[in-house]
Amino acid sequence: MLDDVVRLRTLSSVAELGSFSRAADQLGYTQSAVSQQIAALEDEVGLTLVNRAVRPVALTDAGLLLVDRSAPALEHLAIAAAQLEAVRGLQAGRLRLAAFGSAFATFLPPALARFHARHPEVRLEPLEAEPAAARSLLRKGEVDLAITYSFGGVGAAGEDGLVEVHLLDDEHRAVLPARHRLASRKAVSVKDLSGEDWIVPRADGPAARYREMLEELCADAGFSPEVALETDDLQAVQAFVSAGFGIALMHDLTMPVRRQNLAVRPLRGPRLARPVTAVTAANRRPPPVASMLEILTGA
Repeated sequence: MLDDVVRLRTLSSVAELGSFSRAADQLGYTQSAVSQQIAALEDEVGLTLVNRAVRPVALTDAGLLLVDRSAPALEHLAIAAAQLEAVRGLQAGRLRLAAFGSAFATFLPPALARFHARHPEVRLEPLEAEPAAARSLLRKGEVDLAITYSFGGVGAAGEDGLVEVHLLDDEHRAVLPARHRLASRKAVSVKDLSGEDWIVPRADGPAARYREMLEELCADAGFSPEVALETDDLQAVQAFVSAGFGIALMHDLTMPVRRQNLAVRPLRGPRLARPVTAVTAANRRPPPVASMLEILTGA
């Protein structure tokens, strides 16, 4: 069984690269080992799988069929191998954690410090990743725990064997120049901001989904935002608002330090907080992950 998997991976590599020697380099084999594996696979199926008379080498119809049909199985086996490696790493004293940037700038460092004090033998491997990427890494077994957020209440519960634990609600605020006409109010609505110059993330940047959400909020309030500036730098957003270039909407976690000359006000209307969650694999929660979850929920 294991030999068949190895030979199928070798055939897939030859198909991708069009060369026995390149496949050997990719897989860490000798060229003769690749040739032997392909020959053994051809003997097993009783068909020629590779046309060796052309350059680059090409798969026969039988070879193409075998590669196509075996691809899903090889992908699942690769994911299983990565997940087994994740378990092995945890048992050896390693915890890999992916989280979005503003979590690292606020509540995560103290939580990680508490974990380290409790488990000094466990090596922490933090990685910055936006929610979609973090969940993908978790599904593949490349991280053990993911800190994510969602818009519109859509989370990871039940998604591809993932389980989420609610940590906090990251409140949405209106960020205004200190002398703004609305600065004296205790709260403002999105509709109050119609006609203002807006500072927003780039539509093709890492916060593109947030930009879409802002535009949806404005559309629901009956207007389209007048974009004055586009930037993905959160400190720059505050700086531009403070200097009077426009207004912005930001979440609490994106403002760990607030500049002077700003008025930060709650948004009236439907609750606009984004849920922040800790996400784990449903079938993989060894002691270090459970301990980290306990610390995070207590933080």
